[in-house]
Amino acid sequence: MDAAVVVEVPAGHDEALLRKLVEAAAGGDQEAIAQVYDLTCVPVLRLIRDVVDDPTVSDEALQATYLEIWRRAHEGASTRGSVIGWISEIAYTESVARRAPGAWRPLPDEQRRCLALAHYFGLSQVEIASVTGTTLAIVRALTRAALTNIRGESGPERIADLAS
Repeated sequence: MDAAVVVEVPAGHDEALLRKLVEAAAGGDQEAIAQVYDLTCVPVLRLIRDVVDDPTVSDEALQATYLEIWRRAHEGASTRGSVIGWISEIAYTESVARRAPGAWRPLPDEQRRCLALAHYFGLSQVEIASVTGTTLAIVRALTRAALTNIRGESGPERIADLAS
């Protein structure tokens, strides 16, 4: 998967419109979240299906993505990066969570997200910081903690398996 893959907004709809809709959703506007879904569901589902082969699991990931967007709309409205990048990151995370290696499942969400963005999507720690809107220091700390947790759970052999 290309590290620069981001959901493309359909022609005629721009980043400013998505930001406005996510801001409205953060205020509880259900129609706004429905419009975000309408504008982005096709490319988001395509992105999810690039990660998850099973149509049932893809549908679950799609539903979980938009529930997470609704739940975290306040973050999307204030994200330093693009709203579509934020939506893409959530879709990737939800997709990867459904196929994450067994050793990753007990990890806290933030740790699993950093590993998934690096492992499955080839993002550097700097790129992960940009996509997630955190600092490089936080990404490094989360990655280090995740690898330490996996090492404690599975031993160094499992780390080598995950890296290949």
